[in-house]
Amino acid sequence: MKIISFLLVNLLLISACNESDEENPCILENVKAPFVAPCKLTKNMDSVKMYIQGTWTWLQEERVQRGQPTKYLTPQTEGVSYMVKLSGDSTISYKCGALTGKSKFAIVRLKEISGTNFPEDEDPVMVFYDLRTGARTSYVPIVICESYYILQYQYVSSVVGPNTWKKITN
Repeated sequence: MKIISFLLVNLLLISACNESDEENPCILENVKAPFVAPCKLTKNMDSVKMYIQGTWTWLQEERVQRGQPTKYLTPQTEGVSYMVKLSGDSTISYKCGALTGKSKFAIVRLKEISGTNFPEDEDPVMVFYDLRTGARTSYVPIVICESYYILQYQYVSSVVGPNTWKKITN
């Protein structure tokens, strides 16, 4: 009886997973890597704040490891799509169309995070905050133009490289 119950529960879980996959198909952006944004990216704080609002889809992550060729991760190579909606100070994140998280964000100068006064501390960073506690969870330098932005993770991570996002127009 226990074996039958176990099999029945697993069968129900598998069918539930298959149903949700059909409801939220993973639409994969076809990106030719390496992708280079066809615009002049800027670190200008006013431009970042003006352009950041909207819905964005992930195009590429660039990974560089010592002694290895540069690796480009794209929706096609990874079999997954990511989308983020930025509105006011709120973010809503999706993976393959399914909600994955919500948080708050702000665009500030790096010196507000680092407390130092180096020339690069004038650069804009995107700061993420926990929705419930308001605590800062992470930050990453950003460059932007009207239709693309790049989160420059190579400055804050030893593994993750620049992540390129494209604005979705309605």
